[in-house]
Amino acid sequence: MIVTSKLEHLRWTMFDFLRAHGVNLHRSEDFHALGRMEGTRLLGVVGYNGFCGLTCQIHTAGDGHWVSREFIAKTFDYPFNQCGMEHLFAPVAENNLRALYFDKHMGFREFGRIKDGYERGTDMIVLTMAKKDCKW
Repeated sequence: MIVTSKLEHLRWTMFDFLRAHGVNLHRSEDFHALGRMEGTRLLGVVGYNGFCGLTCQIHTAGDGHWVSREFIAKTFDYPFNQCGMEHLFAPVAENNLRALYFDKHMGFREFGRIKDGYERGTDMIVLTMAKKDCKW
């Protein structure tokens, strides 16, 4: 089952899920999320924040086999079609090889690096995806 962050308690539960899974994210009022649940257990979350112009940030985390084609389609439908965004960007720590592989497999491309941008000694890789390039 896919849930949205329209209910306040689900919004911050999904935010906490991302934080607990290593997503270095600060609480913000523009945070929105989609979650995939099995029964009452949250399996994965896609969060969005940093809405500015036609761009926003995207963050993902999950446990086990949490990704499905339906969830991926909703992941990109929300920012591109419902919110009217033209670009997404994903800040990823250079040592998070699993996230880099996953994001690139989804169609993100490396835009650039910020030295020590994730933490001291760890660069931030900025990945981007334009709506026109989204295959989902």
